[in-house]
Amino acid sequence: MKKLMALVLFVSATLSFTACSNDDNAPIRSEINAEGTWYADKLSYTYGTTEMTHNYTEMPGENAVYQTDKLVIINNKVTLTEYFKNVSEPVVTTGTVKNNIITFDKEGYAPRQINGIVNGQLSLTYNYTMRGATLPVTVTYGNSNPTQYIGTWISHELSYTYGTTEMIHNYTDMPGDNAVNQPDNLVLTENTAVLTEYFKNKKEPVITKGTIKGNIITFEKENYTPRKINGIVKGQLSLTYDYTMRGSTLPVTVTYTSNK
Repeated sequence: MKKLMALVLFVSATLSFTACSNDDNAPIRSEINAEGTWYADKLSYTYGTTEMTHNYTEMPGENAVYQTDKLVIINNKVTLTEYFKNVSEPVVTTGTVKNNIITFDKEGYAPRQINGIVNGQLSLTYNYTMRGATLPVTVTYGNSNPTQYIGTWISHELSYTYGTTEMIHNYTDMPGDNAVNQPDNLVLTENTAVLTEYFKNKKEPVITKGTIKGNIITFEKENYTPRKINGIVKGQLSLTYDYTMRGSTLPVTVTYTSNK
């Protein structure tokens, strides 16, 4: 019996030593070279047993954005620029990279694990808060700027609430002082806007210039109210602003299709 116990102890000690040796000799994960400028593209997560994938700009919740995040990584330093719908100015947060983990300076920002670069896209995993729930998500980033609102847009539909009724019209079907005979043409760059309108009561198109700061378009003419960029949904640009119709002014949301 003593010999049997001694054998068991010897084998156990051997296995323990082997396991420790294997741990000691385990390869250390090399640093992933993620340097560059990256733009958030897709966000994926598991909801129950279902795998969900969305365009980054279409995610709901407290962290919903009107423009995709910009992430710059240089010499293990990180600069993240976010464009939240509920904040008028872009939010810039800095951090560092160590052992493939991005750690931000702000307390409320969870660390982000760099998973690697596949087919030219950077992949990060971190905890994300959405409608009161926090869950791990994986976000992929491309290296080309997909700033969705940059381009030429044609007004499509106008929606508003009349009393308790939700109303939606083709933009060219709207009555009132600002009725048009063809859709508006809206040209947006990163910082500027040019609006061309074709009013029924004017012979020539009316061209108005403006600037973009955060997610607000401000036009040079005093009687033009600011327009809020809500973001891009299913390829359509969405703006909200005050609109005058038959003597009444009310907030409306106008969708625009891309004129490529």
